[in-house]
Amino acid sequence: MITDLPYAHPGETKALAFGRDERGVLLATGDAAGLVKVWRVGAAGELTPEAESDGHTAAVSSLAFSADGRTLASGGYDRTVFLSDPLTGQERAALTGHADRVMRLQFLPDSTALLTVGRDGSTRRWRATGGAITSPPATLSAPPRPRGMIGKN
Repeated sequence: MITDLPYAHPGETKALAFGRDERGVLLATGDAAGLVKVWRVGAAGELTPEAESDGHTAAVSSLAFSADGRTLASGGYDRTVFLSDPLTGQERAALTGHADRVMRLQFLPDSTALLTVGRDGSTRRWRATGGAITSPPATLSAPPRPRGMIGKN
């Protein structure tokens, strides 16, 4: 049982994600100040700090690990997605292009792309080329629903 999480950040924890690498389970947490921390999860649920990164200038709203655990994506209120090494905190790339905060993100199972969703409803697909994420070819969006039709098919 993970008991150390309430003390992971001095402020409010806004996002978390579990991942796995060759050594076991990882937990990433992001807070309202823009700080991302990565923890190694022990067999008894204890947390050991692995890395920190503070590239975001506002709250972190979403986190995701690549399938192999070698990349951590973090999205936030600053409309930016950062890709970093989860074991060192070293930033690898900053992806920009969302008009509003990044609400969700997820790597495809084969790690060939990263999908991100902005608060404005836009969805972007960031393709991986030679192991690096590149700019999206297009924004994928559903047409807006007419007012009063929310929740109706």
